[in-house]
Amino acid sequence: MRDRSGPRMQSAVARLSLVIPSRAMTVAWARVVSPRYDLGIDTAAADASLALLDGDRVVAEHAWHVETTMSLELLEALDGMLARASVTRQEIARIAVCAGPGQYGGLRTGIATAQGLALGLGVPLAGVGRLEADAWPH
Repeated sequence: MRDRSGPRMQSAVARLSLVIPSRAMTVAWARVVSPRYDLGIDTAAADASLALLDGDRVVAEHAWHVETTMSLELLEALDGMLARASVTRQEIARIAVCAGPGQYGGLRTGIATAQGLALGLGVPLAGVGRLEADAWPH
């Protein structure tokens, strides 16, 4: 995996966790006790990315070009990013995942991984459209 981290790669994934889909979910998320982190997953294209946020602050991010298949690289990339940030999976408070448009295989892997993590950790999950996330700062 080739790392493409940097200011330019604060792409849609860093903004995914900032997009809140509904008022009801906002109220539910407001009850989470700090320090907890938001995880953003974007696997819609061959250049995938992950971001870990603490409020509006990007704690860690990892972007890479998928060399083999998304299913082989995603969890390894996630575990590496969490280890570099000294954060455990149990410290994740909510998860946002890119829901498309994008490549079918990458989206399927990202969404399934996000669903499994959210279910296993007992945290809320939000699907965010890639176009909405790209337009968020504007």
